[in-house]
Amino acid sequence: MKSFVCHIVLLLLLVVMTSPNCSAQYYTSNLAPDPTVFLPLPFSDDNNPHWAYDIYRHYQYKSYRDSAYMTDIKYATYDYRSNNESSLQTYYSNNHVKFFQSAFGLLVDKSTNKDLFLFLDSCRITSNLAVKKIPDSWYRLRPCVRLREANFGAFRPSSSYAHDYASSPSNSFPSPEASFGWLTGVLMSCLNPWNADTILTRAYQHGLFRIIGGNSWSSDIDISRQLGTVTFAQLMSITRFRNRLKTLRQKTGQLLHIDHNPATIDQLLSNDTLTAKLASLIPDPCSENTGGYQSDLSRYLSLYSLRDSLEAGDLLGSSYMDIENPMDAFQPVIQLSISPQFTPYIYELLSQVESCCDLLCEHVKSRVPIRRRPFEVFNTAPFTLEDPADLIQVSSYPSVHASKGLATALALVMIAPERRDTLLQAGYQYGLNRVICGTNWHSDVEAGRIIGCLAVSLVASGSDFIELLDNARQEYITIKDAIITDNPSIQSDTTPDEQPLFTIDGRRATPHSRGVLIGPGKKIIKP
Repeated sequence: MKSFVCHIVLLLLLVVMTSPNCSAQYYTSNLAPDPTVFLPLPFSDDNNPHWAYDIYRHYQYKSYRDSAYMTDIKYATYDYRSNNESSLQTYYSNNHVKFFQSAFGLLVDKSTNKDLFLFLDSCRITSNLAVKKIPDSWYRLRPCVRLREANFGAFRPSSSYAHDYASSPSNSFPSPEASFGWLTGVLMSCLNPWNADTILTRAYQHGLFRIIGGNSWSSDIDISRQLGTVTFAQLMSITRFRNRLKTLRQKTGQLLHIDHNPATIDQLLSNDTLTAKLASLIPDPCSENTGGYQSDLSRYLSLYSLRDSLEAGDLLGSSYMDIENPMDAFQPVIQLSISPQFTPYIYELLSQVESCCDLLCEHVKSRVPIRRRPFEVFNTAPFTLEDPADLIQVSSYPSVHASKGLATALALVMIAPERRDTLLQAGYQYGLNRVICGTNWHSDVEAGRIIGCLAVSLVASGSDFIELLDNARQEYITIKDAIITDNPSIQSDTTPDEQPLFTIDGRRATPHSRGVLIGPGKKIIKP
């Protein structure tokens, strides 16, 4: 009898754990991204001129503390009245989604629209797996501690700050709240693409409140947003996640009583008002008389000596320096020849992401004054095959190369998640090389990377994105799994109106199949 009861209990537990409404992780800790593989180390605060940029942004945003932004700060900052990790996780589990309620248009909590809440909460739990992989040595004192300021906490009294700085948790790098806050916003944008611009704006503000409150540095938040996008890219590579997202998007439309289809990717990118609104989130560059500019000078001088390694041909190296299309640079990284003829779905997906980067960067460049490039300031030749006369006509801020580099890497992670680390390393190096070459400042590159994250998020909100990604994934799998044989049996099926379709041992042959080279209407046996 006792054994029978035990079996019944185990069966019930199994049913609960496998329930579609059960909050669970989408992948395990060992499959979570390891930020130490691709993210740069945090900057040391003491005697380091690199820190000047964060100081500049801290005091800039500190002036916003008494503005209307503070109406929402309790959903974006720690409850410093409790240092208990369990209670903090409970707080965020119950409250962080509310920050997006006005933009999302629906109440989402444990009692209302529970399946939406559990979906978002499972992604929040999943995103923390990556943050937990950051070692304790990656440590930065929070602004409120480092500058010995009162912390602008989550539940401050109206007349004074909530707590003295000494009672605050001290490590600010990265910000788990900013990471899963950004991820939540991106997911909600995909669930409700009708409000994509408003939701993504809120996602950006979620991290901004951490800076305003003195809880995180600006560079911490930039990295956290990027980490949230990396988590999103890996989630999108999972078939059951995409299917769940598609189902919940249909439900969201029904709950909102939407009687028209959400915009396609092309319609989103052709909406100039939408792209201009998202581009307006990127702050203006630091002027040449500020500490932020001094930080850029210091970083450029510290990276200048790495030019020899580019010439020697390290990761991506100098191979891309005169190439506007990063697909060409990433082909050896993903070991795939990308073209509209042989990989049409992959090519289309990457083209959409890179087009969005171009649009957002163009909006920012049209708004800010032309910023001189490093090679102009130091009167040196840029280490690039690009024409310097053309470069000086366009502001260096933000870096279009850095934007497309990271966005392309993130899109390829969705297609080929097993190459995630190498792709992300390449994506970050793609932007860093622009600083080494003397064509961009470090803050240009960081702004470009955030635009890359915005571009991936906006394109993923398109109604046709999941179908395009499904096709791109299948296209990649077909190519990757192409039969490799020394003595293939090659056959050709043709009709009068179509080019021959070649197969190797019954499997469709592609330009990537070893043993044959496919050309228009012909086949060539390789030795």
